[in-house]
Amino acid sequence: MANTTKIPERLPIKRMPDLYTKHIGRYKNGHGLFFGMTTELCIDVDGNPLRDRIGHSRFYAVLFLFGDDGTFHECRSLMSSHSLEESYGNLCHLLRDIGTVEYCDIAVNLFSTWIDGVEFGLVADSESGVVNLHPNSLITFSEPWDGEYFT
Repeated sequence: MANTTKIPERLPIKRMPDLYTKHIGRYKNGHGLFFGMTTELCIDVDGNPLRDRIGHSRFYAVLFLFGDDGTFHECRSLMSSHSLEESYGNLCHLLRDIGTVEYCDIAVNLFSTWIDGVEFGLVADSESGVVNLHPNSLITFSEPWDGEYFT
């Protein structure tokens, strides 16, 4: 049976300060939106998952930038092979580069971009009727599309 869930093109995202959406909000005096994240990838040079993480992890700080209408504009990223803590420091650096920010709920269009051969973004899974934050499907959004998510 086919999934009949209508996935929105523009997704509300609630800021949850202690969870994955703590680095979202507005910048450029309210004329732009941002979503920052850190993640660990355990993949080989061809993008295949590895079972042995020791010495093979790559840690990313990623900052997605959007227009005030939620349209994806740009992705900035920094990669580290050392630790998630270093990656968090890199994210703080990326956030400083965009100037004054206001942390708040946002609504952005679904998008996908590639970093080092890996897909990042808010990607619809029409078969399941959900939207996942890639890579690693860190968080999943679903009906009622109110900005809340599950991990």
